Amino acid sequence: MRNSFFSVLSCAFLICLSVGAQALECPTPQSAAKPGVIVEAEAVIAEMMPLLAQGDATQRASGIVAYARKRFPTAQPGEIVNFLITAYCPVANGQNISEADKQTLVNNFATAVTRQLY
Repeated sequence: MRNSFFSVLSCAFLICLSVGAQALECPTPQSAAKPGVIVEAEAVIAEMMPLLAQGDATQRASGIVAYARKRFPTAQPGEIVNFLITAYCPVANGQNISEADKQTLVNNFATAVTRQLY
C-alpha cells in the first residue's frame, strides 16, 4: 500500500512539474471503463465543481474525499486521487493567478487528498 501512495503522489506532482513555466495542463477525464480507473464522465466532474470551487479545497480535502468515497464506494484510493486531481485541476486553472500559483494549488490539493486516502 505504501508503494501505491508514492506512485500516486509522484504522478500528481509530475502533472504540475512537467509543464514548468508553461500553462497548466490538466489531465483528461476518462470516458471508458478500464481496470483501475474511475469513469470520469464530464457530467460527474461538473457535478463536483461546486464542491471543489468553494473556498480552499485543500483545507476541505477530508470532506471532498468523503464525498468521492460515497460516490464511488468500490474505487481504490489511487483511483480516487486521480479522479479528484482531474476534477480539481480546471478549478485551479480557471483562477486569475500565475501559472506557478496554479501548479502550487494542484500540488497542495493532490497532497491533501492523498494523505486522506493513505
